[in-house]
Amino acid sequence: MKAGYAPKTVRLFGDWPSDEIAARCAVLHSEMLEWAAGRMPARNAAEIGTLEWLCRAFETDPDSPIHERRQDTRIFYSRYIRILVDLAGDAHLRDIVGRDVRRWHKTWTETLGQRGAYACIQTLRRVVSYGCELRDRSCLELA
Repeated sequence: MKAGYAPKTVRLFGDWPSDEIAARCAVLHSEMLEWAAGRMPARNAAEIGTLEWLCRAFETDPDSPIHERRQDTRIFYSRYIRILVDLAGDAHLRDIVGRDVRRWHKTWTETLGQRGAYACIQTLRRVVSYGCELRDRSCLELA
């Protein structure tokens, strides 16, 4: 920390112990080691053009609108981004069509209830809107 490594602390969510928290800790640890070796950490290791890549960019890009939000709102977004990535993170943005989103909504309604499904769709809209800010053609088309 004295040498300038950031972030100083990272808040983790979920039940302890869990594979999810262990995986997140492993990623954070490897980023720290990259920084210590003199390299800029690759905070977005997802395949470019996938929904996961866009979600990670939304969370990690310093110019992303997520950083203008209150901490509780950022936590809310991150929770639903994780759900988006778990279900369809490997989907390429250029291949996603409205019927895919409807199918995802149906799945989320069954597992998370109506409000949770709505939150997932709203988060997807925010993430895709951010992609439009980046002038990503796939996001512009999906929007």
